[in-house]
Amino acid sequence: MLALRFLVCGTVALTGLGASASAGPVSAAEPHPPLIAVYFRADWCGNCRVLEPVYHSAQGLLQASSVEVEFLTLDLTASADAYDAAMFSMLDHRMGDIYNRYLGITGIVFIAASDSGELLDCITRRDSATVMLARFERALERVQAEQSGVRHDPVGASCPPALRALPGE
Repeated sequence: MLALRFLVCGTVALTGLGASASAGPVSAAEPHPPLIAVYFRADWCGNCRVLEPVYHSAQGLLQASSVEVEFLTLDLTASADAYDAAMFSMLDHRMGDIYNRYLGITGIVFIAASDSGELLDCITRRDSATVMLARFERALERVQAEQSGVRHDPVGASCPPALRALPGE
């Protein structure tokens, strides 16, 4: 059973999302694109203000490409209802491990495999729209070429070091 634990600072730790929760398809009724982009943002985040216009340009480039991506946004300054809905959407897409590793760090987009939730790459304010598109294309190649369960630990990815290790790591 999944449990949400609310912390005093307003962030959420997602528990009950071990490796066994990543086995099998996300949903047989609703297939997801092979990639999921999870954007952690906040109104007060300076990196978010720099990243957002370029990220939106990259989303336009993705629509013209053959890369299928589902976009999720977790706004840490959203209303409680909107925040809760975003958190449950992240759980549905197996993104709890990423949230727990990075503790809701803002101003970053995490690219993950939708079948396993494995982190493939990250996008930051330093990336141009064309670099972002290339990161998505490279992530898609990894999903198509590599077996689920061995894609994590993206070599050369622009992901910052995790703020916390998960049990068993």
